[in-house]
Amino acid sequence: MSTVGGNSEGAPCVFPFKFLGNTYDSCTTSGRSDGKMWCAVTKSFDDDRKWGFCPDQ
Repeated sequence: MSTVGGNSEGAPCVFPFKFLGNTYDSCTTSGRSDGKMWCAVTKSFDDDRKWGFCPDQ
């Protein structure tokens, strides 16, 4: 699925991805206080810092 917003220009989510040392197999709200679902667009957000919001969530 293509992402919306973030810093990845609509790149698709990549699963699984790592965030703060944890592995995620789906969109998550981790690290956010607004409850918006997001995903990384590379295998490791920790390394690459590329992300986007998951659509329709």
